[in-house]
Amino acid sequence: MESDSSTNNSDGASSPEESRGSKGSSVSTGLREEYEDLLRYAVVTPNFDGKIKGVLKQQSHNEETTPAASGPGVHSVQVSHLDIPDYQEEGDNESIDNNECHYFPAVSPPHPQPSANNEPKVSFKMDTNKPKSNDHELMRLGEQMDRWCSDLKRNVLAEFEQAQIRSREQQKAATLQEINDLVSQNRLLQSQINRINGLLTTFQLSIDKKDEIIQRLTKSLQKQKDRIGLARSFSMWRGQHNDEKREIFTSTLAVKHYNYKLKRKALQTWFGIIQNKWRERVQKACQVRAEEVCQKLKASHNKEIKTFEKLLEEREEELSRLYKERDSFEENLKKAFMRGVCALNKEAMTMFNKEQLGDCGYHGNQTVFPPPVKEGGKSREPKVMIEKHLH
Repeated sequence: MESDSSTNNSDGASSPEESRGSKGSSVSTGLREEYEDLLRYAVVTPNFDGKIKGVLKQQSHNEETTPAASGPGVHSVQVSHLDIPDYQEEGDNESIDNNECHYFPAVSPPHPQPSANNEPKVSFKMDTNKPKSNDHELMRLGEQMDRWCSDLKRNVLAEFEQAQIRSREQQKAATLQEINDLVSQNRLLQSQINRINGLLTTFQLSIDKKDEIIQRLTKSLQKQKDRIGLARSFSMWRGQHNDEKREIFTSTLAVKHYNYKLKRKALQTWFGIIQNKWRERVQKACQVRAEEVCQKLKASHNKEIKTFEKLLEEREEELSRLYKERDSFEENLKKAFMRGVCALNKEAMTMFNKEQLGDCGYHGNQTVFPPPVKEGGKSREPKVMIEKHLH
């Protein structure tokens, strides 16, 4: 907050107010050198209030009404305006030396530079023919300068007092503004504190509710844990009990199975013995019965064989008789065919040459034929040759 007030005071001090000074007055030719020394410095008048401005105007008017020689040796000096920065005293108790340096700028001799629009314009006329001023004029000028300096000092002190009053008022206003800001900030902070207290109470209630919920959950979890432990112990006991029952059942079942296997093995041996005995008995009975049946079949088959042999002999005798008849018939037929063939051969021989007759196997009055073929102990003549000769 102190930085804000210092910034406000510095802003107020940094805004100068420009004011135009009064015009210069014409002096006599005797004061030429003194005026030449005085014109080297810029006389600055601050911006005073209405009363001080009236005093300055009256003083300048009195200076203008003073008699001055208007001859060719008169220096007429006219200052158009003097720009003076306005000053303001800051709120903190600074030294008066800084303020005096602020109100009275450093005086330096003028240098020949080009004049600007915002610089003071000085126009004067001088006449070198006049003699120098006397002591009376110097005394009057000294008195006037003393009066002018006293007025300037009085005006500066009055302006300094007014600036101090303004700085105090500004500081008071700044402090009031700071107090108001602090009050508003306190109210804002109080409202925030109240809101935070409300939030704190709500959070406390929610935390209490959450604690109750957590306690209930822990109780329920503990109960569930106990229930799970009991269930685990019960399941373990039940598993052990089932294992014991299973062992007892398996042992009894193994004993039963062993006894069953022994009984089955004994029964199988007994059944095998009985089966072998019955097999022997059945084999003997079947063998006796088969021998009887074979004897009967042998007798019947022997009878049939004898009958079939008799029939076979009869059929063979008949076949031999038929073969004999056929052979005799074939011989008679062959002789008849041979006679016909011989007649035909004789006729053909007369027509063909001897070589062809030699190929046919003709030797004089005889024709040579191949011997008859025997099949199954019976003679058969070739019928093919006979058929060829017939054709």
